Amino acid sequence: MTQNRRFQIKYLFKRILKIVLPLFSLFFIAGTTAIILIIVNGYTIDITNQSLVRTGVLNIETNPADAEIFIDDLYNGNTNRAIPNISIGNYSLKITKNGYFDYREKVAIRHGLATIIIAPLIRDVGADLFTQIKDNEFISSTNDGFYVLKNNTDDPRKIFLTRFFVTHPIFDIPRPGTPETMTIEIPSSLTIKDIQFSPLGKNFLLSLQDKTERVRVYTLTFTADKSEKLLTSQQQLDSYANTIGSKLKWATNPDFVIIETLNQVISYNIKTGSRIILIEKQSTIDSLWSMTNQGIVFISTEDEKDSYSMHQMSFNGNSIQTPSMKKFFLPATPKAIWAESEGNKIATVVSTDQGSYLLGNMFENRNSEYEITSNNTLLSGIAIENHSIGGSSIKIADTGITDVSFFGSKFFVSFLSAKQTSFSLFIYNKRAAEHYIDLGSRILIKSDTVITPFQWLSNGGYFAYSQNDSLRLIDISGENNYSIQPGVKDPQFFFDDTTAIYQGNDRNLYFKSLR
Repeated sequence: MTQNRRFQIKYLFKRILKIVLPLFSLFFIAGTTAIILIIVNGYTIDITNQSLVRTGVLNIETNPADAEIFIDDLYNGNTNRAIPNISIGNYSLKITKNGYFDYREKVAIRHGLATIIIAPLIRDVGADLFTQIKDNEFISSTNDGFYVLKNNTDDPRKIFLTRFFVTHPIFDIPRPGTPETMTIEIPSSLTIKDIQFSPLGKNFLLSLQDKTERVRVYTLTFTADKSEKLLTSQQQLDSYANTIGSKLKWATNPDFVIIETLNQVISYNIKTGSRIILIEKQSTIDSLWSMTNQGIVFISTEDEKDSYSMHQMSFNGNSIQTPSMKKFFLPATPKAIWAESEGNKIATVVSTDQGSYLLGNMFENRNSEYEITSNNTLLSGIAIENHSIGGSSIKIADTGITDVSFFGSKFFVSFLSAKQTSFSLFIYNKRAAEHYIDLGSRILIKSDTVITPFQWLSNGGYFAYSQNDSLRLIDISGENNYSIQPGVKDPQFFFDDTTAIYQGNDRNLYFKSLR
């Protein structure tokens, strides 16, 4: 081949490349962009069937991480991760990790959306003896641990108050802390009757009695390594403690004690000694009241038949500046109420023999945030009754209920049936449906035996309760129900997010790691 011929071929090849390469690049970019748009919009390409498949994403987070993921029994890697391109539909999810209970949940994958599963795993381990409790020792559980009151065998005038608690070392697992003890010297003429701590701990009422069984009540604050001597001088709460029908109860604010007599509900400030009448009881309805972290909530009758009003008052006697519900209707006389405040909103549950209702100003629509609003008429098919002043109400049970517990930040209300054989959860806000749990009511436990409810833990992920002589946890889906410890029938207990201190059937205190 001549040199001129080679030059012509080379020149022609370059001309072809100048035409082909831009076209190839154009088609490549267009094709890649199309594929990206398909994926971004929740589709994947099924090459075999030459079709587009609608998909979603499953985002799984566990604490601790690095747990194995099984979707319809097929291994899909470890947490924490997002699993893309899952065909839409319903799947069975199982999460396993050595030393922990399996976590199971039914998940719905939706087109173009991320389904988020947050699973706090519970450890499957035994419990350790924390301390032995004798029959003549008093026990109180609070938010900061357990307090045990015991006599000094060497000196009957001195009693020891010991706090048992959990420490959380940095970069280490939680463990029992070194117990703290306070010594109290009581008058020789008095003996211990009872001790009652505020929910947050530290402040407590110590009830002593003389030989005639007259009661003396002292308001004290727990201080480790302190010795305090009590005097026989009259205490301001003595008259109430010795009045028939009177009850003393700590408020959720540890500076106040609520005193309920046959005729009044009174707030007592332990710092100033001042007393304020919160309710003058005019009828049996006036005996129905509940505490929130701001004050008390109570209801009163209106002139119209079966109509009532709800009121809020702070512990210092001032009206709380949030809308009160006025003139709401109930099918029967209220038998019990429970309430909780969340910011400037309040939710109240009222139980009657003909049904139980969730009511309050939680349901107002602000920035399209709330699912129950004054304009809505249905929530998951359940009728919302609207009221012109103060809020709305919704029926959450067809019968009377008991043991109501709120988890306000997630808009959960849990409750037991009147016979304490079924445990239900009602979710009343769309922000709570982070796991695509339907709004409205669901029965988590239905049993022939009595259920003893305790409290929420793990940021509302689980609820602790006792049944059939066993301490148990159940999650909000109702699919994970663990018996975490036998021999616990009706304990006092302390929970934080990672550990539990509980009283067993033998009255001893035990330490158990949960997370």
